[in-house]
Amino acid sequence: MKINGFKVRFINAQCYEFILPNGKHLITDPYITPVNLVGFRPFSVDEIERCDYILLTHSHYDHTSDIGYLFKKFSSKVFCSSMVAVELAKYFEVAPGRIFPFDNMDTYEMPDFTLLTVRGKHFPMLNVRFDPGSFPDSFGGSGHDLLNYMGTIFSYDFCITLSNNIRIMFVSGTDEYKNIYKVADEYRPNVLFRHTAGSVSGEEWGKVIAKYNAQVAFPNHQDNIYNGKWGVSMDDFAQQIRDSLKEAGSDTVFINPTPYKWYDISLGVTEED
Repeated sequence: MKINGFKVRFINAQCYEFILPNGKHLITDPYITPVNLVGFRPFSVDEIERCDYILLTHSHYDHTSDIGYLFKKFSSKVFCSSMVAVELAKYFEVAPGRIFPFDNMDTYEMPDFTLLTVRGKHFPMLNVRFDPGSFPDSFGGSGHDLLNYMGTIFSYDFCITLSNNIRIMFVSGTDEYKNIYKVADEYRPNVLFRHTAGSVSGEEWGKVIAKYNAQVAFPNHQDNIYNGKWGVSMDDFAQQIRDSLKEAGSDTVFINPTPYKWYDISLGVTEED
């Protein structure tokens, strides 16, 4: 017997697409075009068939680029930090009534899920200054500069409780604010999505992931590894994480998702002979 859970697929950076238990779609940090992952088929934003909700951790261009397209096509509800809400709505021409601003430890009780927002911290990016051109042109050009600056300052993590009571934590950025572990201890997530691509080794990320005590964990921002930024393959990096979890005595199963492939996460019951 399989008890309905949810479906999810990795698209790019921190962009995951979820199909909720009732069939609605939720997309995190929609960065779909113009970048495709090295070694995989091209993926087009036109392949997105539905988008009821958008959750935004922060406002760097590699987390926001397709917000305008998705809103115009699907009239998506966009959840974002209150500090970036007005600028985001202006830049991507999102109707103000479709913006859902949040601050630290805010809760939204939606018909399809409950959302708890937790203040996070982006990686320092100490080379960034409040000057025109500080961010590369690939970050949306000069018109997106203010959102890029804000994206370095304001970053959030999410606790998402689905209608079937499956609990998801979506955590990005640096492991600096230790209050996230207190939240995790109280929330007790079933599924964790955790930033894992960066200069920190897979062994160290495994230790971080173990602290959440989730049954299943997926990576975030692994596009940097696929694109060769850190000089290690994603398969090898994932194995480092799994070995680290085992060394820590953790029961968390780490999934290295194939981009664009759907994964069905459900509760199964089998009768033994």
